[in-house]
Amino acid sequence: IYPIQKLSDEEIVDGNGAGDAFAGGFMGGLVLGKSIDEAVEIGHKMGAMSLRQVTLLLGFSCGF
Repeated sequence: IYPIQKLSDEEIVDGNGAGDAFAGGFMGGLVLGKSIDEAVEIGHKMGAMSLRQVTLLLGFSCGF
């Protein structure tokens, strides 16, 4: 089990893509030769970065 840094409700802007960001950070860490622990930490940081910003913008109106 790996500890995580809890984000406040105010810090969380958008959850879209946070899992993908974690996976990318984790896999990127492994590709760079990092340990599993280091790769998880990188994944956590990338996921947190994703949560703090809008990650999905549509260039068109959905009509709702």
